[in-house]
Amino acid sequence: VGGRVKPTYKALESVLRTTANDGSKASLSHRCADMDTQVPDLMGVSRAVLESVIFCHQEDSSWPLLDAAGVKKRFDDIFGATRYTKALQNIKELQRDWAKTTRERKADADLAQAHLDQATRLGGQKEDREK
Repeated sequence: VGGRVKPTYKALESVLRTTANDGSKASLSHRCADMDTQVPDLMGVSRAVLESVIFCHQEDSSWPLLDAAGVKKRFDDIFGATRYTKALQNIKELQRDWAKTTRERKADADLAQAHLDQATRLGGQKEDREK
């Protein structure tokens, strides 16, 4: 197998039967896309844990022995590190934007203050000449 085998489930409609703590049973009928989100939620684990640990195919079960990049990618998937990394990148980008905006507004404020000082000084000189 050249690459990672991605488990797929194809059905037009599926039924999920659950048993509550009090023993009552419930059946939920969902489309396949809904089932892909319902099963991880009901089991209390992420989709990556289901694919890489719980329902891992025997041929793919040696992924912890892969090269470092492959293992890192699996761990990133399992622990959601990619979302964390993207969030950090967004925060850093927002910080850069705010810093740039702050610098620009400070420069504008300094220029306005310089103009105000010059206008005040010229107004004072004009009054001195008129006296």
